[in-house]
Amino acid sequence: MGTKTKLILSAVLAAGLLLFSYWVTNLRYPISGEKAVLYKFELIRNYFSPQEETMSDSVLMVNVSFDKQSVVATDEYGFPVGQTQITDRKKLLSLLQYLKERGDYKYILMDVFFGENGARTEVDSALFSTILSMPRIVIPRHSDERLVDERLYEKAGLADYVTTYKEGSFVKYPYLMDSVKSMPVRMYEELTGKHIEQHGIFYTDGNKLARSCIVLTFELICQGAYNDEGEKTWYNLGMDLLGDSIDEYAIGDSLLYIIPELTRGKYIVIGAYQDEDIHGNYLRAQPGVCINFNAYLALQHGHHCISMILYLILFTAFFVLFYLMLSQQTLKDLILQSKTSSKAPVRWTRRGLLVLCSWIGFSLFLSILCIITYLWLGEAYDIFITATLLGLMNKVVQIIIKQKDKLWAIKEKFSGWL
Repeated sequence: MGTKTKLILSAVLAAGLLLFSYWVTNLRYPISGEKAVLYKFELIRNYFSPQEETMSDSVLMVNVSFDKQSVVATDEYGFPVGQTQITDRKKLLSLLQYLKERGDYKYILMDVFFGENGARTEVDSALFSTILSMPRIVIPRHSDERLVDERLYEKAGLADYVTTYKEGSFVKYPYLMDSVKSMPVRMYEELTGKHIEQHGIFYTDGNKLARSCIVLTFELICQGAYNDEGEKTWYNLGMDLLGDSIDEYAIGDSLLYIIPELTRGKYIVIGAYQDEDIHGNYLRAQPGVCINFNAYLALQHGHHCISMILYLILFTAFFVLFYLMLSQQTLKDLILQSKTSSKAPVRWTRRGLLVLCSWIGFSLFLSILCIITYLWLGEAYDIFITATLLGLMNKVVQIIIKQKDKLWAIKEKFSGWL
């Protein structure tokens, strides 16, 4: 095989592997070992650039974990089976009516589910009507249960993620699942006017190539009710905001009236920050509402869009690997054959590189490359599947070359007889 043919074939294979890598990143379910790898990468990044655990001044976190009401629970046929605890809907209604009256909030992400199998209360009609009449608000829906009121789908976004038998905690955030948009996407599109669309296996955000599923970097981490300086990171709905005193849905002399700056121009992020809605991930356990909001921040900062620098780096790396594979060479051979090393003593830096390249494999090469891109660009890509595929392709190439050599030897032998 000539050099030109090797170069062309290497470029074609590198482009194919790049396309395959893009498809793998859009898989909703976590890949074996992905969580452990990401955790190690994050430790490395935090060593060089420690992440500060602070809450943004542009966000008002509202905790509903301690604001519950007892209601009658029913079975699938509607028969009472006892009492259950749900988020206090009267308090939710009071807060939303206040926010609607002021209308100066930036957006409301309310991670409180209203499923058809849930309990009913006397304020449901007023609460749902208030939600439907408010601009810039999104509530959750789930793929395994319908909402109690069909009208609520106008304000609902998906709040699901996929697990496997081996990985039962949160790893990757799917922005679209079967064309259904998530809460962060609904929020992002309403605030920016942009749209994330699917075109076969490809996804776009405007004129940019995008991903439908990403690993979150968690810009805002919800670690506790107070930060290291003793400042509140979130406010409890009843005791902190409403004063735990509600009279016919009127808030009265509450903290919201005393400090309107808490809501003006803010993201209002409402959900359970403790106990019942905590999800493990590759960093640390986080509330579901915090995961959803971080997924929105990732969209806002363009983390879902493809980095052309990353893909150029990957294409170059894949091209080099395929060329070496087709040439039956190693990285060490490539360095020894370079012009800078020919007819000249090998320097200590190059000698160390040669020692490294003499035992480096596909997995280690891709791991080193992934660490570099993660630290530099904040981008992570699959290593396990890509390295496995490269290993299989290398075996196929070796088999083809061996068979070709055998056929050539047989041909030469017969030519000698003739």
